[in-house]
Amino acid sequence: DVCSSDLVSILRAAVFAGLLGLGLGPAPAFAGTHSLPQANPVVSVTIPDGWKFVNDGLAVEASPEEEDLYVSFMLVEMREFPVAMKHWEEWAERMNIKLDESSKQVRKFQFEGGDSITQKWRATDRDGETTVMRTILKLSDEKLLFATEWGSQEAAKKYHAEIVEMRASVTKLR
Repeated sequence: DVCSSDLVSILRAAVFAGLLGLGLGPAPAFAGTHSLPQANPVVSVTIPDGWKFVNDGLAVEASPEEEDLYVSFMLVEMREFPVAMKHWEEWAERMNIKLDESSKQVRKFQFEGGDSITQKWRATDRDGETTVMRTILKLSDEKLLFATEWGSQEAAKKYHAEIVEMRASVTKLR
């Protein structure tokens, strides 16, 4: 189970960006598939080769070597979702991320039978213009996958193929 103290540490950077990339690079090779939670997994995601990552059992955080893009996949108990959202917003504030609400795009969809949503914004952070995307996948009545992307539009273009492959690799295991 994810508790509030776990969420504080896991959500320290739960923002994931840059889905506006237009260019396609070479097909990425992958560092490996990570299951969440590590014990009795319900979902998996594959991280590209050459990316730095941390898997603490409930979340996988990753970024390319240049660290100009951040991606996070976190397993959240449904009952903890309001806490996760609050911590996400507090983290964004600490990182000086300012979402442009007028740019917000929302897409609702089904992920393996569960209602899911993606929200994307133009934003600014300490380094200037950026893009933020938050995706919430309903895995079951008890579990959600909370995914975040955060980075510059240039990074989104540069890593477009890897981002697309990571998103496509998300697999519900049970």
